[in-house]
Formats: sequence, structure tokens, C-alpha cells
Amino acid sequence: MTYENSYKIRKLLVAIAQSVPFTPNITKLSERLGMNRSFLLNAIKILNRADLIMELYQPTKEVGALTKPQKLYLNNTNLVFALGK
Repeated sequence: MTYENSYKIRKLLVAIAQSVPFTPNITKLSERLGMNRSFLLNAIKILNRADLIMELYQPTKEVGALTKPQKLYLNNTNLVFALGK
């Protein structure tokens, strides 16, 4: 992982912290943060595995629901105060 990638992931965390509960629009978010779509989806998965965020999915039978979470929450409420300012 490079410094640029870690900085982009931190920008993603700040964006989530500023608008909790966060309903992601992957295309607009990737344009706003300057990331490509695949890196953004991988960064969300990395943050979920690191227990920094929680992904909530809507129960559905569509294939698209497996790639994009319905809502994103920070796993620790202290992160909202640290990053949300």
C-alpha cells in the first residue's frame, strides 16, 4: 500500500464520518474523492475487514446488491468526533 492509497482511504473515512448514516453513490463518490470505482469498492471492503465501518445490505435477489452496500456506518462512534469535523 502506498502513501497515496492510504491518503485516499482516509479521505473516504472522512466522507463517511461527515454524513452518517452514509448512503453511498459509488460513481459520484469516486469522482468527488478522485478514485476509480474499483479502488473505491476495494477500499470499502478493506475498511469493513479492519472493523472501521459496517456495511448494511438490503435483502434482495438482484446481483447488483452484492457489490454495493445500502448504507455505511462507522463502527466506532468516537471516529465521528475525530474525523467528522
